Amino acid sequence: MDAHSHLGTYNFVGSRIDGYEQPTALLTKQAAKALKAVSDDVMAFLATAPPVP
Repeated sequence: MDAHSHLGTYNFVGSRIDGYEQPTALLTKQAAKALKAVSDDVMAFLATAPPVP
């Protein structure tokens, strides 16, 4: 799923959400670091995982 799926109609409400006009996310430094750590872990896992048939 696109990180900015709320910009269109494919989201949790099924329609465009007023106020979401820019593909921007505001996070605290703590949240951004946590998301990067998870992303890094997922990318490392995917780099070593066997291909799915």
